[in-house]
Amino acid sequence: MSEIINKKIEEKQKELKKLANTSFEKIKWYHDHKDEIEKMNEYNKYLEEIKATAQMIKEKTWTGKMLYDNGYEIFDLNQANEDFKKLMGLDEITEIAGVYEHKVDGKNVQEIVSIKKNNFYNAFYEPIWQNLTDGEKIKSLIWMFEDINEKYRFDIKELSFFTKFENIDEYDSTLGQYDQEENSLYLNLNDLNESSSPLLLIEVLAHELTHARQNQLTQNFDSSKKHTFTELSHTDLGNFDYMDLGVEMHIDEATSYALYRVSQSEKLAEINGLKYVKKYIDLNEKDFGKNEDITKKYETLKHKILFNGTTKYKDGLNREHFTGTSGILTNEKVILKGQSETLLKLIMLKNFYEYKILEYYNQKADLEKEVFGLRKDFQKDRLTQEEWLDKTEKLETKIQQAAEDMRDARESVTYIKSVFMETIEKGKLPDKFNTREFDVLNILDEPKSEYSLPEWLREDEIAFNKKLDEEQREERRQPHTKIKNKNKIENIEQNKENT
Repeated sequence: MSEIINKKIEEKQKELKKLANTSFEKIKWYHDHKDEIEKMNEYNKYLEEIKATAQMIKEKTWTGKMLYDNGYEIFDLNQANEDFKKLMGLDEITEIAGVYEHKVDGKNVQEIVSIKKNNFYNAFYEPIWQNLTDGEKIKSLIWMFEDINEKYRFDIKELSFFTKFENIDEYDSTLGQYDQEENSLYLNLNDLNESSSPLLLIEVLAHELTHARQNQLTQNFDSSKKHTFTELSHTDLGNFDYMDLGVEMHIDEATSYALYRVSQSEKLAEINGLKYVKKYIDLNEKDFGKNEDITKKYETLKHKILFNGTTKYKDGLNREHFTGTSGILTNEKVILKGQSETLLKLIMLKNFYEYKILEYYNQKADLEKEVFGLRKDFQKDRLTQEEWLDKTEKLETKIQQAAEDMRDARESVTYIKSVFMETIEKGKLPDKFNTREFDVLNILDEPKSEYSLPEWLREDEIAFNKKLDEEQREERRQPHTKIKNKNKIENIEQNKENT
C-alpha cells in the first residue's frame, strides 16, 4: 500500500515539476509577447462589442435587416456601410428617372424628370418620391448630404447608415447623430418607407449637418474674447446631458427635456432643419406647382417641432407638472415660464465653476508633486536645508490658495444650483442673485427681441403667442382646466428625438 502511495507521490511531484517548467515558459512567453497579447485582448474585446452591436442593428434598424436578409454579416461598421451601398447599388446610381402624374385638361398625364446631383431636391417631391426605389431615395439623401457637406467644407467622409450605441433604446429613438470627435454623420433609415413623405428625413439630415456647422465654428474659439450667447452655447460651457441634469437638479423629466429642446444648439439645428425642408418644397413648387398635401404635411411637421402642446397634471403629492413636449416655444413659454435663456446661462455658469474646480484640483496635485520632489532633492543633497524650506514654503502657500479657490468654486456651484431651482419654481431669478455673476462667461450684450424665432417664422410665432395668451386667460378663469394640446395634435413621443 505504501509503495502505491509513494508511487503516486512521485508521479505527482513529476507533474508539478513539469507544470512548474511549463508555467515558467508561459510566464517568459507572456513577458516577451505582452504587447501583442494586449493588442489581441483589445481586438477580442472589440469583436465582442461589435457582435453585440451587430445584433442590435439587426433587430432595430431597417438597414441591418436588409443586410441580414440578403446574406450579409456585420463584422465592422465601416464594412457594413460599404456592403449596404453595394446591396442598394448606390454607387451605380448617377441619374434618377423621376416619374410622376399631373392633370392636364382634367386628364392624368405621366411625366418624367431627370434627377441628378444638381437637382436632387426634385426627388423629394412626393408624387416622385412615392415612385422611387429604396436605392434611389437613399441616393437623393446622399446627394443632399454631399451638397451641404461640400458647401461648408465639413470634410465628413460620407453619410453612414450604421453606428454604435450603448443600448438598444438608442437604436429605437435616434433618428440621426453627428459625432463631433469622429466628424461623422449617421442617418437612421427606419422611416424611409414608413411614410409617403421624405420631410422628416430631410429635416433630420439638415439638423445633424447643422451640428457639424456648429462644431466647425467652435474649432478656433477664443475664450479670452466676448462671444454671443449663441456662440458660447455651442462650446463645452453650453453642453449638458438633460437626463443627468434632471437627476442632479431634482427636476422632472418634462423640465429637463424642455431645457434640451430650447438649448441653442438643439433649437437652431431644429429650425435650420425645418428651413431646409421649406427650401426644397419652394424649389419643387417652382418646378411642379403647389401641392396642398405637401403643404399640410409641412405645417404638421412645423407644428410638432415648434408649437406642440403640453398638459398639466398632478402627482401623488399634489404637485403640478407638465407632460413632455417637442414644441420649442411651448417649452420656452409654458414649461420653463419664459426663463429658458436665464436657466441655460445658469447651466453655463455651473459648468464654468465645475471646470474651475477641476483646474484647481489639478493645480493643487501638481504643486504637491513639486513639494514631494523638493523633499527628495533635499534628501539627496541636491538642495540645502534653507533652499528646501524656502521653496517648500512658497509652494505650500500656493497649495493653500488652490485649496481655497477650489472650496470657493464648490460653494459657487452649490449657490448656482439653488438659484437655478428657485428660478424654475418661481418663474424668475431670485432677488438675491446679482446678474453680474454672469460676467465671468464673457457674453456679449445683444439687443433683446420680443420674438424667439427668426423672421421667416414671425407670423407663426405671433399666432402661437395669441393662442397661448387666450389659453392662459381661460386657465386663470378656470384654474382646474388643463392646458389643451394646440390643435389637438398629439405630443411627439420623447423617444423620437434628434440628437
